[in-house]
Amino acid sequence: MNWHDITLGQYQQLYPILLEEDSTELDKLVRMIVVLTGRSEQEIDSEPLAYLNRFRFLFKLDFENRIPKYIYGNGRKYKF
Repeated sequence: MNWHDITLGQYQQLYPILLEEDSTELDKLVRMIVVLTGRSEQEIDSEPLAYLNRFRFLFKLDFENRIPKYIYGNGRKYKF
């Protein structure tokens, strides 16, 4: 999974989690995986660390400075 697999609705749910300052990185990661997979926190907590590491890419995008020039929807390309 990578950023290209994430829908706009999922992004809207992930963004506030990423901005939280009072949560640990692990807590944020688990909650973001809940958003992306629809699984419960208990199910994700029982997964091995290698499973969680597959989602580390979520912390590697600077949302504040990157605005896409194009978005795709319904088979069409839209320019900002």
